[in-house]
Amino acid sequence: MGAEKLSSLQKAAVVLLALGEDLAGAVVAQMSSDEVRRIGGALSQLGRVEPEVVDAVVTEFQSALERPSAALVGSADAARKLFARGLKPGEAARLEATLDLTTPVLTELLTQIDSRVLANLLRREHLQTGALVLAHTAAKKAGEVLKLLPASIHAELIHRIATLGPVSAEVLDDLITSLQAEQAASLQIQKSPGGVTKVVGLLNSLGKAAGEALLTELETRDPALAAEVRRQLFTFSDLLRIPDRGVQTLLAKAPPATLRLALKDAPAAVTEHLLRNLSQRAAQLLREDLAAAPKQRKADVEAAQQQLAQLAQRLAAEGVIEIPSGDDVYV
Repeated sequence: MGAEKLSSLQKAAVVLLALGEDLAGAVVAQMSSDEVRRIGGALSQLGRVEPEVVDAVVTEFQSALERPSAALVGSADAARKLFARGLKPGEAARLEATLDLTTPVLTELLTQIDSRVLANLLRREHLQTGALVLAHTAAKKAGEVLKLLPASIHAELIHRIATLGPVSAEVLDDLITSLQAEQAASLQIQKSPGGVTKVVGLLNSLGKAAGEALLTELETRDPALAAEVRRQLFTFSDLLRIPDRGVQTLLAKAPPATLRLALKDAPAAVTEHLLRNLSQRAAQLLREDLAAAPKQRKADVEAAQQQLAQLAQRLAAEGVIEIPSGDDVYV
């Protein structure tokens, strides 16, 4: 990878490596915890950097140092330090109380945190904290978070947001610290290379017989884990769980050739479930195509069925369709 393809964080990581441990350690000591976290992530994923790339990055760094002026970074902490040096203690405190020094930091942080992570945090927090978080969150994202919270508290949260008064800098600072900790914890979870989701994806990528054999073996080792994998495992036959409107959306997104191949050896119930959500003419044409189609390799048919199942999972993850759980009962 050439120097021009490296991000700013990756270039900073290269410079730190070039400085050596002692000098790099002195530089890192001057960084904030957020800066250390970000550059540490870039450094850990950098891999091998060729000598010519190192030379190019270091040259760019030296050129930046020789420029007549450098960019300045404003922050709440910088403002407080400036007040402390230029004003009397009482005046500094009064001025800080009239300014919103932490809200921009909070707003930026809330744009970075996933809606589900925010919802999980707010389930454990006081309603007033929830109102404060949602008040500083962009309207669209706040709506997403609200939908993930129990409906029983929606009205109370809306009322608290509407009547929210001034908030002290200390309260906002505490909230930022909590959100940063929650974000860090969620990133650690996301970095885990394994988990049930990984097993589900692996089994979905195998043929039906091989996947079932592995799952049966897992049941002898850890029945509870196998049960959770089965709960999350979504197969072509599970398309039967998708309501008609969702099936119509799925069919509109599915490549016609993939659909035809998947239905070549599909269970009759699945075939009927899909065809009845096509127009009468489209369904009839597809039936004729299936009847006239030559024999296909079983592996190709299973691959097409897997593609449809994966498409359904992706649409469900994006909120485009709903896949009820296998335990849901409709009357």
